[in-house]
Amino acid sequence: MSLKESGKYKSLDFLKFEEVLNENPENPSITILAKDENDEKAVILLRKKPFQSNVCQEMLSECDLDLDLKNDRYHTFDGTIAAKYQPLRYSMTYPASELHIAKARSAPTEIWIETKEMFERLHQPFISSQLHSLQWVYNILDKNREKCNEVDRIVVEDPDPKTGFLVVPDLKWDGKDTKQLNLCVLINRRDIPTVRHLNSDHLDLLENILDKSSKEIAAKYKIPEKQLRMYFHYPPSHYHLHVHITSTFFGQGCNTERAILLTDVIENIKMKSSFYAERTMSLPLRVGHKLHNIFENE
Repeated sequence: MSLKESGKYKSLDFLKFEEVLNENPENPSITILAKDENDEKAVILLRKKPFQSNVCQEMLSECDLDLDLKNDRYHTFDGTIAAKYQPLRYSMTYPASELHIAKARSAPTEIWIETKEMFERLHQPFISSQLHSLQWVYNILDKNREKCNEVDRIVVEDPDPKTGFLVVPDLKWDGKDTKQLNLCVLINRRDIPTVRHLNSDHLDLLENILDKSSKEIAAKYKIPEKQLRMYFHYPPSHYHLHVHITSTFFGQGCNTERAILLTDVIENIKMKSSFYAERTMSLPLRVGHKLHNIFENE
């Protein structure tokens, strides 16, 4: 089945549930695997959206509660509220490849130590093999509205072919609660896969992202610039250089073993142009991921 490009969906009942891939009780979410009548797979992430502050009275008046604990003045209830007061955010990959499924599946993460030699011998060939899967990025950069409605959600744009970029909301953010702000900066250049490939020739690009995007995002969403966290992932989720921008209220995605602040990257490259090309780096890899298997079996 092909999905329509816009509008309301009554349901996703053309998909049949297969299994739970992942659960996260801390940031309430569940990732499930489903398939359609042609055995095309779908990966769906369901997350509870933040509570709406304008319906607080309704959440008090229209709840259904069972008392669980009571001690003096302290009470704890289990309860439910109407679905309209507890909306969900659905993020779906469909059709999903085996790589998408493996990425979504719960698995332990191991932290490997990647030397320059290991990067060149093991990681770089893997990067080269993955570049064919970037069409969704190019749909945004090319503003291909036939393939991608994210084009209409561009927040900041600089068209310069060398130092330019555009900023779009992460698919998991609803664009409303600024404490959950989650944006992605996609550079216009298509020849830089990771921070490993950055050097002093790219300082103008990096400083332009830091200066222009932070100012415009702070103004648009009325957030102090010092409450914006701008960072790379290593390894990244896809091999087109991008920068994550989140609110400092929002903790997801900034794990110490994977996140590298944009300001740190700029300063390190200023000290030594080949800093990231030559250094030994931590490499968190999920067990079962293709790149993990490459390192495990070398």
